[in-house]
Amino acid sequence: MLPDHTLVSSTEKAAPGRKIMKERVTFMPCANATGNHKLRLLVVGKAHKPRAFKSVTLPVYYRGQKNAWVTRDLFLDWFNTEFVPSVRRHLSSINFPMEAVLLLDNCPGHPSVEELRSEDGKIFAMFLPPNTTARIQPMDQNVIQNIKLNYRKTLLTNILADEENGNDLVVALKKINLKDVVFNLANCWLSVSSHLIKMSWKNLSPHLVAVNETTEVQEGSIIFTPLLVKLTPNTVISEDEIQQWASGGCDEEIQHQEILTDDEIIQAVTKEDIEKEEDEEFLPPSKVSASEATKALTTAIEWAEQNVESCEEVMLLRRLRDKAFNHQIGASVQKKINQYFK
Repeated sequence: MLPDHTLVSSTEKAAPGRKIMKERVTFMPCANATGNHKLRLLVVGKAHKPRAFKSVTLPVYYRGQKNAWVTRDLFLDWFNTEFVPSVRRHLSSINFPMEAVLLLDNCPGHPSVEELRSEDGKIFAMFLPPNTTARIQPMDQNVIQNIKLNYRKTLLTNILADEENGNDLVVALKKINLKDVVFNLANCWLSVSSHLIKMSWKNLSPHLVAVNETTEVQEGSIIFTPLLVKLTPNTVISEDEIQQWASGGCDEEIQHQEILTDDEIIQAVTKEDIEKEEDEEFLPPSKVSASEATKALTTAIEWAEQNVESCEEVMLLRRLRDKAFNHQIGASVQKKINQYFK
């Protein structure tokens, strides 16, 4: 994502070049049709046991392969170790039958249909027709693109907010390790909305999208319905009912209200004035800058990783730090062109 062209000054015949960094990973998202159950990302890197993962709980299902490819053995291991147990836990939580179908594109690297089947045969895989991946496969309908765009934005934001290396983007990019990549990918996958996943099925199953649009209630949500009272023109409301509604309480509460004397009213007002004067003596706290928040959150992330806190808490801290990065970049002043010349 760094620029591959540069300008040459009049005193130079050629500008020094650089090699393009070839570090890469492969990731695979998977979710159900309603978007309320998103499995952990399958991430494949070149290293089997990266040093950056030491004493860190990963929010993804990571595996190593020398070319960072999803091979047949890796996919079969993901299906049996990650997909089947995760789907069964979700179906059990919503009291659904233990039956599920995994839709895949017709890739030669995938195992056969006979291999992609649970022991009881109730969870299995089906292949889509050949040469239809770009047209009907749900994850190729803006879901993967959304993850990539969010990851690119997060990566460039972290590079531009790196104050230690200044404008040296290459040095800042080399500081990012595989642990940062994994957590950034997990946060980007978490930010994908369930509505986007639902709409990704419109080419494969338009009827399913239409059903989902009529049932927008998500799992675990609480619906608050207002209490409506229908009044007809013949409805008669007594004077006592009006007084009760206006006072906000029953008649017994009104009768037990304490009546204050003039001295007690003066004393209460004087006490409130004294409390207001005491509150004004305290100065408001100083505003925390975005760079200070970034450094504090970076320290908090390091502490959480050293103490092996849960990956959800680490991901939350990283999302807060990314927000601080955005504020830091937004508050920076753009340089003028004459500042680049001596």
